[in-house]
Amino acid sequence: MQERSIVEVVHVPAPSSGSFAQPTSLAGVSTSARVRFAPSPTGYLHLGSARAALFNWLAARHLGGKFLLRIEDTDKERSRPELIDVIYEGLEWLGLDWDEEPLHQSTRDDAHQEAIQALVRDGAAYESEGAVRFRVPDDGGSTGWVDLIRGEISVEHANIEDFVIRRSDGSPTFFLANASDDAHMGITHVIRGEDLINVTPKYLLLRRAMGIEGPDPEFAHMPLIVNEQRKKLSKRRDDVSLMDYRDRGFLASAMVNYLALLGWGPPDGQEVRFDPLSLTDGFPPMFDIGDVSSSPAFFDVKKLLFVNAEHLRRCCRRCRHASRRCPRCPGTSTSCSSTSRRWTRRRGTRRWCPTPLSGWTPWSPPPRTGRGRPRSCTSASWRSPRSWVPTVGSSRRRSASP
Repeated sequence: MQERSIVEVVHVPAPSSGSFAQPTSLAGVSTSARVRFAPSPTGYLHLGSARAALFNWLAARHLGGKFLLRIEDTDKERSRPELIDVIYEGLEWLGLDWDEEPLHQSTRDDAHQEAIQALVRDGAAYESEGAVRFRVPDDGGSTGWVDLIRGEISVEHANIEDFVIRRSDGSPTFFLANASDDAHMGITHVIRGEDLINVTPKYLLLRRAMGIEGPDPEFAHMPLIVNEQRKKLSKRRDDVSLMDYRDRGFLASAMVNYLALLGWGPPDGQEVRFDPLSLTDGFPPMFDIGDVSSSPAFFDVKKLLFVNAEHLRRCCRRCRHASRRCPRCPGTSTSCSSTSRRWTRRRGTRRWCPTPLSGWTPWSPPPRTGRGRPRSCTSASWRSPRSWVPTVGSSRRRSASP
């Protein structure tokens, strides 16, 4: 289990000169930036992790840098190998490709143990009841950094207890493995949720105690995602499993589109993009982690349904892939077979009915030609019908002419 302390985070005013470096926007750093997504295989991939992966991917693509994947599987009791495939499946469904071979944290156990022994020899750590704890300096000082989203943050050492870096079973904890592996991978930017703010001073103290050379990574702590009650999304009370949304019929492009809007917005104001991961006209060219808001992001199911409906209108009706890159419709970017449509009768009216999506009701019939046969969407006169209308909390429907 990842051990995290609750510390007092003190935001201090910007000094004219002195201990803090000036914040660096991603738009101003070199293209050698390296970011990472580091999930733990202890549960399914949830929406918060999916957004973290997306923001790291967008930051890397914006800079022309590297997006790396690390599986943090040092917790032997909770890690489940089969869940690693769930992580891969979720990222592949969203279209988030990584640039190098994924690093499994457990494969660096020898390096972690050497670092722990070195800290003990140097007096920076000590054994306690079978575990090893890091000795936090009691010099009355503080550790601070400039957060790309939240500005300058400082944490007094008096508010940080001596924390465990090796469990009694011999496995390294999240704190040490995280700092060691980021240095090994050459990570330049750490983009993660604000619930890990209290981990950052421990991370920095460990880097200095281990003698890691080079500048510290830039940190960006994203806002939490909250529900309608403005409470943090919870696995126990909220629907947060990413793959559940896929199984309910949501499009991957729509989910990516909506997740990108949780805490950030495109500067041109165009929120709906049918190819949000495009390096030319998608979100990557305009994404800057410094533009992310520090306020909690509200997960609005109705807005997700709206975004998904917009993508559905541009979707191949046969296989539900984005029309411009449909792998099952050869020959043209928007083709689909009219024979794949199926018809249902509702209250005596014949309406086109693709596979139903939770919360949405198919309504409009497709265009017709000749003797009433549905027109193929390869036809030049095809017009996408307004066939998906939100029905959340209401039975009202809106019809549209073909």
